[in-house]
Amino acid sequence: MSFSYKHLSAVVLATASFGAPVFAQDLAQEVVKEYFDEMRASGMAVAPGAKDVSGTTVEWRDVVIGLPDAKGSYTLAFIKAEEIGGGKVSISYPDEVIIKIDPEGEQPKMDMVMRTEGVEHIVSGVKGARNHDMAADKLTVMMSSAEPAFSLNIDASDIVGHQVSSGAEMLHYKGDFKVAGLDVTYSLDDGKTQMSTVGNYSDLAADFDMDAISKETLGQLFDGTRNVSVNYTMGSVSGTTDMTTPDMAM
Repeated sequence: MSFSYKHLSAVVLATASFGAPVFAQDLAQEVVKEYFDEMRASGMAVAPGAKDVSGTTVEWRDVVIGLPDAKGSYTLAFIKAEEIGGGKVSISYPDEVIIKIDPEGEQPKMDMVMRTEGVEHIVSGVKGARNHDMAADKLTVMMSSAEPAFSLNIDASDIVGHQVSSGAEMLHYKGDFKVAGLDVTYSLDDGKTQMSTVGNYSDLAADFDMDAISKETLGQLFDGTRNVSVNYTMGSVSGTTDMTTPDMAM
């Protein structure tokens, strides 16, 4: 799972006939291990399923991800990592993921479905300084609950993003992303209030510079030892909201 870059030149020369596939497998596995470790550091549970190694590709099947504090989970049918040359790894995921959210207290249980089209995720760099270049033609997120009746749909198109993950003791993220179009629909009916909203946004762009945060380190945001900075811009915005209550309609 680990790979030392210190003597990479010597390794390549000494194993010229078969070193490339071995290096590819090691690098692919190392990148995905870091991905799993980052999720665990944020309080999530990760249970990788069966692993298959074939040529330059490593695939994990039925990867179960538990949300923090066991408040839900989802299963990825597969995570596939392939070394594509130049010290780069391409990671691919299922087109659809179903997430079950089961919070405590009076908050409702929710189902969330995430669908993607045309996703590309390329990882480069070295351990402790990984570059993530991501793009997707379309991302759709649908959330719903039965009690109260609630739904939220998000449709994003032409998404491009870049992120640098760095640091050992404290993981740090820095990057930016752009979204050409974003459509949001929301509805709620709790038996007394009915509300629906439609929003359309274009040319969203943001950059971020933040330390990784978990439940245990959340308080450090307020004492100055961890920081989060996000800047964003957007183009045109349009939308409508309808609301009816026992006392009024708007």
